[in-house]
Amino acid sequence: MTDIILCISKKGQKKRCSIVLYSILAFFLIFAFPIFPMVSSAKLVMLFIVFEILYFKNFKERIAMFVYQFKAFLQIYYLLFFYTIVVTVIACAIEMSLVSKVFSSFLLYIISFFFFTEVNKYLDVSKVVVYCFLVQSFIIILAIFSESFFSFTAPLRSAVNDNHELAYGRLRGNAVCGYQFFGIATMFTFIVIYLILHLKDFKYGILLLLPICFASICSGRFSIVGIFIGVGMLIVKNVVNGKFSNVIWVCAIGISLLISAIALLYNNVDNIEDPLMYKVVQHYLIDPIDSVLFQDSFQTSSTDRLLEMYEEDDIKQYFWLGAGRYTNPDGHYFGGVDIGYYRMLGYYGIIGFLLITYTLYYLIYCTRSDLDIYTKHAFFINFLVLNFKGDVQVFNNNIIPIVVAFLFFSSKEKLLFKI
Repeated sequence: MTDIILCISKKGQKKRCSIVLYSILAFFLIFAFPIFPMVSSAKLVMLFIVFEILYFKNFKERIAMFVYQFKAFLQIYYLLFFYTIVVTVIACAIEMSLVSKVFSSFLLYIISFFFFTEVNKYLDVSKVVVYCFLVQSFIIILAIFSESFFSFTAPLRSAVNDNHELAYGRLRGNAVCGYQFFGIATMFTFIVIYLILHLKDFKYGILLLLPICFASICSGRFSIVGIFIGVGMLIVKNVVNGKFSNVIWVCAIGISLLISAIALLYNNVDNIEDPLMYKVVQHYLIDPIDSVLFQDSFQTSSTDRLLEMYEEDDIKQYFWLGAGRYTNPDGHYFGGVDIGYYRMLGYYGIIGFLLITYTLYYLIYCTRSDLDIYTKHAFFINFLVLNFKGDVQVFNNNIIPIVVAFLFFSSKEKLLFKI
């Protein structure tokens, strides 16, 4: 009897240790923050997965699981990879940054799937991802309001250039993450969308949403599209399901709270004594509202720069066939623009762009995903909208672990494979 109790106790301790370990490693994989020079936290997770595979000798089984879940996505991605090589070679481009990025993205799909398959044995993967962003949100908020905490966590974030530091101070570029500004903000949009559409799955869903939305908007104003897409799809979901009263309540409560909060802050901004909080409200609320009220247009320095890039003509000549170049010789964006659609069209041309779009469509809608259709629609729309600002499909692969986690591990049942 004693042996049985000890055995159960050891199993319980092992499970608790696994829960803690995989929770920490999930944070490491998602945010890929720097630990040593040239070594990010995500690379440590990749190394962990490699050792785990070597120890259990189950690589073939894991690949079979991956192929089963992703169906023909592998073949489509192979085609995209080789098309990238062909376009680069034809253009006689020396730099191979996009080729290497497409290849590394493919590896990240595999590593993310392998990792979350293990996490799924002990934890609810989708909730782990959301809680990782909750922790990140508190880190961002603490960094904004505490200079000592900001300095303490500085080694664990990607470097921010002097211009950004001068412009934003601690307001942005403060996450413990390898991606800052638009990069981390795009990641938050998927979390906000998922949380809005699955509030009932979380005991304190609304309380979780507040700090996450605040950190998301502080990281990048464009991330507010995630809130709008999430709320919009929630309304569509309720309308389709015949829950019209829910729609009325969501709209009434949401609009009332939004108008009340905006009016309160707008009329009392001069009473805010904290200089950093004043800068947050002025930069993200007062200036855009004033531009609408007094200039008859929504205008910020960011939108001005975005409109300037849309008017650039040099890159447009490559939209049909593609230039096979992703950066200029000086290292800056090819054509001087970082608009997602312009960068994809400028590199690949129209054929490659259609292939990229179909790859994304297949991933979300045609693989053996257990994610509900409304969240899939919201994710796909989010990708389409975000690419008006920056590339979130090709060169930036920070979204991959999040998408893999939500697409294939959202079911409350443990993942089963019929191989």
